[in-house]
Amino acid sequence: MINYLRAVKYFTKRDSAYTVATAIIILRMASEQEVAAVGKILVNPKQDLTTRFRALFTLRNVGGPEAIEWISQTFVDDSALLKHELAYCLGQMQDERAIPTLETVLKDTTQEPMVRHEAGEALGAIGNLEVLDILKEYSEDPVIEVAETCQLAVRRLEWLTSGGDQNGEEGTDGNPYCSVDPAPPAQRKTVPELRTQLLDESLPLFERYRAMFALRNLGTEEAVLALGDGLQCSSALFRHEIGYVLGQIQHPASIPQLQAALELDGENAMVRHECAEALGSIGKEECMKILERYRKDTERVVKESCEVALDMLEYENGTQFQYADGLLRLQGEHGHTFQAIKSAGIIGNMVQSGCSLCCILHFDLTGRYQSRRSIVTVNRFYTTPTSEASWDQQGFIMSLHKTFLVCLLLAVCVNQAQSGKPNGGLRLTTSKGGTLQPWLVGLAAVVGFLFIVFVILIVQRLFFKKEKEEDGGLYENTAVEMEAGNASEVKQTSL
Repeated sequence: MINYLRAVKYFTKRDSAYTVATAIIILRMASEQEVAAVGKILVNPKQDLTTRFRALFTLRNVGGPEAIEWISQTFVDDSALLKHELAYCLGQMQDERAIPTLETVLKDTTQEPMVRHEAGEALGAIGNLEVLDILKEYSEDPVIEVAETCQLAVRRLEWLTSGGDQNGEEGTDGNPYCSVDPAPPAQRKTVPELRTQLLDESLPLFERYRAMFALRNLGTEEAVLALGDGLQCSSALFRHEIGYVLGQIQHPASIPQLQAALELDGENAMVRHECAEALGSIGKEECMKILERYRKDTERVVKESCEVALDMLEYENGTQFQYADGLLRLQGEHGHTFQAIKSAGIIGNMVQSGCSLCCILHFDLTGRYQSRRSIVTVNRFYTTPTSEASWDQQGFIMSLHKTFLVCLLLAVCVNQAQSGKPNGGLRLTTSKGGTLQPWLVGLAAVVGFLFIVFVILIVQRLFFKKEKEEDGGLYENTAVEMEAGNASEVKQTSL
């Protein structure tokens, strides 16, 4: 059930083929044996770092106590970059069972500052008030990056205590990246105003972070350039976070500033590492050339970051669908299923858009009103539109989208049942035991989707005709009145 709910969470935050693939991976309910197999890759220092990173993010996506245990075991590794990423993932998982491990790492002064800093930030991300005392204690840590991180985490917990995450703040933009941030975004302002707040070193760091995340959420080129100016500020922690958000945005306009920070002699390694990974996220050819030059850097964390960034860049520009592919690598030949998911997701997204557009264009005003009444039973679980306009603009399209996802899930589950391995890999087989081409699974889902849409439209037309006869033209009268009202408004406006 937990895995199912987690899948629904992804359904609401992602779109297209990525949604389907992530949901399928989660709904497979990775067994303890599979989690252990991925965990062994993570803890094995003989594995190359890029493979271990992919294993780490697989465990983060899977979640649960076993995944947390394997991640926690890896803090004995000698790679500061990997341990930094371990703490980051534990924070993003927001699982309170990770708190003891993170507290231990924060207290351990033998750990590198960037690792301890990330542990403090992760404790703030989890959001449990029981860690408030330890965060206040280490807000006075002699390592400035650790102290500033804990100060930010304390402010975040105080913000959570005031109900900031539940009530929301009027005039703020939502986070499009689904990350747990060390500070909420500032209220919506112009880019110059946010830039001023970002660069004003007399302000508390928490307020400057809020401006940073508000600019990130805007994501425009102007906002990106304003963020890049933050790489000149005095706080290494602040500059490191600037690199992180520029990597999230993935805007090419930030490449020159990220390159300059990476190439800067004497720059904090934590900042250089984050800029290297940001270049990998952007994924342009010029980024690859920059990273290739620094993959042999004398600073280990920078060298390793360039290796990971180049792997990420290869993923961004390649045919691989899932970066966190630990489970997929374990499946070997069964990985073809995910190619079917990818193909079907892309095809279904196009079909969904085409069908919804045709329906909205085909029906007049009253027809659209009636279509939403017949569609609502299909879509009620996923959305609750709050206005007439949202029915037309969101409810109808989302209904078709979710209908397709259900068809795809059914197609894959049927195929999985044929394989005779309900808990194993999703093997593609025919009833005679032959190999089934991956695209056929996607095609089956698309055909099922089109059939359901066809039935819905037929029912809608019949139901509308019946309602029209019973209501004596109520819908037509309503439509005429609304159109007359609109015409009157237009006339008054013109006058």
